Amino acid sequence: MKKDVAYWESQYNNRAAVPDFQQYFDRWNARSEETRRRVRCSLDVPYGPHPMEKMDLFMPAARAAPA
Repeated sequence: MKKDVAYWESQYNNRAAVPDFQQYFDRWNARSEETRRRVRCSLDVPYGPHPMEKMDLFMPAARAAPA
C-alpha cells in the first residue's frame, strides 16, 4: 500500500506532533548558552575539511576527570 504525503508528515514531523515544541527548543537554547558561559569550552573545532565538520569541546573542571 502506497502511503501519501500526509501519512509521512504525521510519522516524521515531530513539530506537528508536539504542539508546544518551541518551549523545548527555547529551554535547550537557554541551557546551552548557560553551559557555554559556565564551562570552559572550544566551539566550532574543525575535524575535517567540510564546513559542516565541526564540533564543540567542553573541558572538565578537574584535570584527570573521567569522560
